[in-house]
Amino acid sequence: MLARFYDVVQDKKGNGISGATVTVERWNGDDATLYTTRAGTTTTSHVLTTDAKGQFSFYAPDGMYSLLIEKDGVIDPITLD
Repeated sequence: MLARFYDVVQDKKGNGISGATVTVERWNGDDATLYTTRAGTTTTSHVLTTDAKGQFSFYAPDGMYSLLIEKDGVIDPITLD
């Protein structure tokens, strides 16, 4: 079973930011292999887009990941390790 990662990209007032790009990489800088289900039967892109409420989620093997979150004109790029 894969671990699920879920989060919300928000502005300073707590409002979700829709359409933000979330790029997921392995700790060493390689593109992460992400999945749409816990069983890991279907892969998805390592570049995700937040939904109308600013939400995003994926499944991935245990490990260390880095997330680059950005949206032109709304938020400066943020990296979460």
